Amino acid sequence: MNNAKEKKIIAVHGSYYGRNFGDTLILKIVADWVKDADPEMVVELPYVASDAEEIEILGVAKGFSGFSSLSGVIFGPGGYFGEPPKPFFQKLKWSAKCYKRHLSWLKRIHKYNIPYLIVGVGVGPISNVLLRRQVVKLFEGARLISVRDDVSKTFLVRWGVDPDRISVVPDVATTLRAASMGSQKSAKKIALHLPDVDQFVDSVNDVYEFVNDIADKYEIYIIEDGEGQLGNRNSGLLRALSERDYHLVYYEGPDKLLQKIEEMDVVLTTKLHVGIVGYALNKPVISIPMHTKTKRFYLQVGRNKYCVSPEKVSLNVLRGLFEECLTLKSFRNEIRDESLRNKLLVKQFIDGLDD
Repeated sequence: MNNAKEKKIIAVHGSYYGRNFGDTLILKIVADWVKDADPEMVVELPYVASDAEEIEILGVAKGFSGFSSLSGVIFGPGGYFGEPPKPFFQKLKWSAKCYKRHLSWLKRIHKYNIPYLIVGVGVGPISNVLLRRQVVKLFEGARLISVRDDVSKTFLVRWGVDPDRISVVPDVATTLRAASMGSQKSAKKIALHLPDVDQFVDSVNDVYEFVNDIADKYEIYIIEDGEGQLGNRNSGLLRALSERDYHLVYYEGPDKLLQKIEEMDVVLTTKLHVGIVGYALNKPVISIPMHTKTKRFYLQVGRNKYCVSPEKVSLNVLRGLFEECLTLKSFRNEIRDESLRNKLLVKQFIDGLDD
């Protein structure tokens, strides 16, 4: 570790391997909090996969100085300690990837006695017992811990982590603040973010009919939260709207997508962080979740009515929820102040590095 007279370097780690909107955004938020806590602190990303993502998170591509130079490590927010609802062999593949990306290099942290913080993560389920043990060891060695929902804490406690050491604090993206009140035009703007819609085997035609209905009355924006998504994961949706007018919003980084979501009046999405950002920016959101972690968020904020599992989606359900969203008199992010506790934890960790 560095001595106190040397410039401190903090490594921020997370799921920064695919330039995905949600993961990039929440790591950028935490990196900014580190600089707020200590403007002289140097922030680095040890295993970031591309210069483009490093620039989006830090503002510059600077590389990694190595573990021997670090004063601390922050395991930043994300759901990378929870397996997807997939068949056995896909879960096995996920387990190997999770270990390689997030746990295989912990011996370097221990070698240099580097303190670390775990902030804002989602945890569980993990069916692989060996991986689960490694995750528990990681959490047991952390100076401070926050998880983003009660379900995550329940998994950790069940696996043997001391419950008194685990703070439950809402997702860091809910600290975002809305700058405007949505579109002021007579035609409402509707964001459709449905990259997995073709997986809705039983309800895909209902989804297509619904979006055709609303395209008659409203401005439709089909958005992507990762490069290339509109080309390879929305083909059915685009065919369904082939005779309608719509706008395509290509992914150009978290800041531009944030700006576009803030212009919307209603957001319909299958992904977690597009929905969380919509909520944080005071937008009514309808979620069709493809992952169990998504359901946790809407339950946490009391919006579980608007989070409908794919097997329960129907034309009437979508129409009813959409009409409710349009007629809401006001909609506010009710958990922003609570979620800012994550920022306080980052500051507490940074301030304690000299102890």
